[in-house]
Amino acid sequence: MYIWLKFGTEEELEELKKAGRLGSDIRVETHRNSGKKYISIWGDPFDPTADIPEIPEELVNKVTLKDRIYCGFRTEGVYCHNGATVLVKGESRTHSEMMMQGPVQVERWQEISVSAPTVQALKEIYTMVREGLLPPEKSWGAFSDAPAPAPAD
Repeated sequence: MYIWLKFGTEEELEELKKAGRLGSDIRVETHRNSGKKYISIWGDPFDPTADIPEIPEELVNKVTLKDRIYCGFRTEGVYCHNGATVLVKGESRTHSEMMMQGPVQVERWQEISVSAPTVQALKEIYTMVREGLLPPEKSWGAFSDAPAPAPAD
């Protein structure tokens, strides 16, 4: 998960660290393409034991998360709720054992990309999508759990 900071907020973040309101190990990084400032969070935002730093909302531009699921697939498309957006996209890979000898196997998953104004909004929309409580605003159809047809000989 990444917490993207508003422009010019690094000094305020440093003051919070000095005041002991944020851990000293929080490091602001600069994105190599956009130059935007962000904080990498390696804890799972859904794990109640994870120590996710509480960055004041007035310093946060957005929060993003990428995830991959292998079951419980959702309709592919774009989901929106309270200023947050989720993109669900199906992927698959066909491979076989030992250079096309042996049975063909198909691996299927869905990539989930989330962008939200806060960590709480991110958790809310992600949960709603995974539970099937939020319909997509733009739908590309269902991603099938069924295996792909065997290749023709």
